[in-house]
Amino acid sequence: MRAILQRALLRLTMLLVIGATATLALAGPHVEGRDAALSMLKARNYGELDRALADKQQRYGQGTLSELDLLDAFRVFYWSDPALEPFYDEWVGRFPNSYPARLARGIYFKRIGMAHRGDRPAKYTAPEQIEKMRAYYEKAMADLDASLELEAKPTLSYLYMMDIKKYSRPVSVWIWLFRFEVFDAKSWVLRKALAVAPESFILRRKYMHTLETRWGGSVAAMSAFLAECRTARLRPEHYAALEALVWQDHGWVSRQLGDDAAALTAFQQALVRIDLKNTQLFEYGQRELLLHEAAVALQRVKEYAEALGYLNMAIDAGANSPEIYVTRGISHYQLGNKKEAVVDYLKAAERGNAWAQNEVGMYYWHGIVVERDRHEATKWFARSAEQGFPDGVKHFEWAKRQIDRSASRRSSQL
Repeated sequence: MRAILQRALLRLTMLLVIGATATLALAGPHVEGRDAALSMLKARNYGELDRALADKQQRYGQGTLSELDLLDAFRVFYWSDPALEPFYDEWVGRFPNSYPARLARGIYFKRIGMAHRGDRPAKYTAPEQIEKMRAYYEKAMADLDASLELEAKPTLSYLYMMDIKKYSRPVSVWIWLFRFEVFDAKSWVLRKALAVAPESFILRRKYMHTLETRWGGSVAAMSAFLAECRTARLRPEHYAALEALVWQDHGWVSRQLGDDAAALTAFQQALVRIDLKNTQLFEYGQRELLLHEAAVALQRVKEYAEALGYLNMAIDAGANSPEIYVTRGISHYQLGNKKEAVVDYLKAAERGNAWAQNEVGMYYWHGIVVERDRHEATKWFARSAEQGFPDGVKHFEWAKRQIDRSASRRSSQL
């Protein structure tokens, strides 16, 4: 009865989704074997795909495949193409008792939900986007929940359930003047997960991410969990990676408080604890996020050249957000590389960054680096203004007046 109640509460927390903060977008998952797996999926070769993944899951259960390699194998399903949904549905329909099929579709639904949500802060995200995210997260949870009954060691199922739970708040009740937390979905999932994989690094890493301040946690909560991890018999590099996450969150908090020196120190502490070349130590996209955050901290203390190195590393690894191109453009500009700065600002503008759209408009209006083109400038001012960016609104109105006056003068001279 207690387990049934806990499961019901776990599903209930899906209704308590909170606004997410922006994340660092990547161009797409570049995972070894992705194209082969997606080709089998689209060719409806479900049997071969299912057997290949079931073999990896079996080897993981036997201890001959690491959890990190298993995670890499299932990351092929991060590709959030809406056209793939019928293929996943057919795969599950043909193999209803397949653990790989249920897990793969759950991962896919989660990624589709993330795509609908977008990577902008909650206050700039339309309600319908949040609702679509919730709907797909519900579908993902249904598959992940079902998959738990199909495998003795469903580590990845718990991993992705926990990822969705970072958006949820604990369920609380008030008794007279006191509030009691009766159910925390994230910690419940962790306890269930560690019961089947007690020495797991990826489960602890995922839980650590759910405790980040940006998701409603705190540095103190992360530090307390890190202390618990000391007895988990983790490999030294895995424990160090968890420690780096605590320092990274400390840097993020310091930056929000305007303490640039403390932020830089914290990000540097994170960087020295983790091997940037070992991508398996990071959650998908988190290495690029750390590099970006460290670069921003360096720019705040005018260390533009060092920041540029981190930004180049992040972009080379696939980071593709407008913000990272703005940040690299700033480093280029401050180092006197104006041509490179314009290229990056244009990339950011094309990806929807309002500041960059206004900046590109100024370059075209005045003919800085690029050939002077007032109509092209006005186009970018307009796109910036449409997003309500104050300078974009001001420059768009100003540019229209200038163009109208020029047209009026030409007309009077005829």
